[in-house]
Amino acid sequence: MPEDFAELIRASFDAVARGDTDFLVASSDPEIEIVEPTRLPGATTYRGHAGLRAALDNWAGQWDDFGVDIERMIPAGAERVIVVARHHGRGKASGAEVELRNVNVYEGRDGRVVRWEIFSSLDEAFAAIGLRRLQRGR
Repeated sequence: MPEDFAELIRASFDAVARGDTDFLVASSDPEIEIVEPTRLPGATTYRGHAGLRAALDNWAGQWDDFGVDIERMIPAGAERVIVVARHHGRGKASGAEVELRNVNVYEGRDGRVVRWEIFSSLDEAFAAIGLRRLQRGR
């Protein structure tokens, strides 16, 4: 397991790419919360390792040729990282090519992810964690 929290998050994205759900569970706190953006129809909060697996299965089930790339990582404390991510793939039901960006805030405790919240924009993410404009580096 990586010692630096940002390295852990990068390793988690690599695990998603190779379909390694076991790594994601092992690197998460048993009480993890995954909070989907409220703008999404049916948005929910998943809890615990079972919830993490359910979230990953739900998301993966909607795509063919799914991929996610880190565009930007912003350390926001010893165990908090903000990630701007680009998701791309083909909708399983529609066959349409889709690309979207979102902002993920990962919070840790004792070297494990304890909260993962998804936002539509950096402004939303920064506001949610209480960072001011000067701290954001414009």
